[in-house]
Amino acid sequence: MTDPSGVAALLEGLGLAEHIDTFVEEEITDIALLESMGPEMLASNLAELRIDAAGIERISAALFKQDHAPTPEATGSAPKVPAPSPSPSVDVVPGDVTQEEIDAVDAEARWLLNPLSMLDLSDTKDQLLKMMAAGVDYQKRGQFANARATYTRAIAMEAPNQRMLAALYYNRSACQRELGQLGLSLRDAQKAAELDPTMVKAHWRVADVALILKDHEAANEAIVAGLAQSPRCQPLLMLKLQLKL
Repeated sequence: MTDPSGVAALLEGLGLAEHIDTFVEEEITDIALLESMGPEMLASNLAELRIDAAGIERISAALFKQDHAPTPEATGSAPKVPAPSPSPSVDVVPGDVTQEEIDAVDAEARWLLNPLSMLDLSDTKDQLLKMMAAGVDYQKRGQFANARATYTRAIAMEAPNQRMLAALYYNRSACQRELGQLGLSLRDAQKAAELDPTMVKAHWRVADVALILKDHEAANEAIVAGLAQSPRCQPLLMLKLQLKL
């Protein structure tokens, strides 16, 4: 759906009609846009719109069905992650790869997809949106390695604007966190925040991962930067409190 009535109908059906005006003011008129964010990004954005936790949970449950999520499998001492489903069109990246292997995958993707960067911007944007949608679909199914590889290929296409590129880095960061690749997750989140300093959720991701890595300096810098953009962002305020404990 691409008109305000679609979002309005969703909110009314969930008993959240009081928030319709807020969505209209923020020009959130496409349900597909909400779905493309993925659960975590959606929750962060809705919190910025001052929607309470119960409302966020209802909206997320309506948009993201978890019925088909695969069962996580453990492999030695590696973190438990959902087993990805191989696809001939998507490079599956395992969760225990080295940084050198990650760089090799990135380099290969750039080489393979470089001709696409010569297309006109509208065609490139269309290609990127399709790949982002595919990545989000993998995330919703718990196939984070497939999603990460999809975002890597999209990043290599040289997005026509920094905001789109920042969104791709943010989404890849989310996948890397799920795969236990915390250092890579932090790097991508920082890149997203660098590309689009107004992306509050990127600062939140940096702080979230930095706290896990016990990098309190990086976490504090991200929290300060994020709150400078949105002083009442509850997820960031919660991390700020956690940092003080």
